[in-house]
Amino acid sequence: MAENILTFCTAEIPPEV
Repeated sequence: MAENILTFCTAEIPPEV
């Protein structure tokens, strides 16, 4: 799950930070 979150967070655009 950590891998997925890492890729999701650093996919291209941050969620909302």
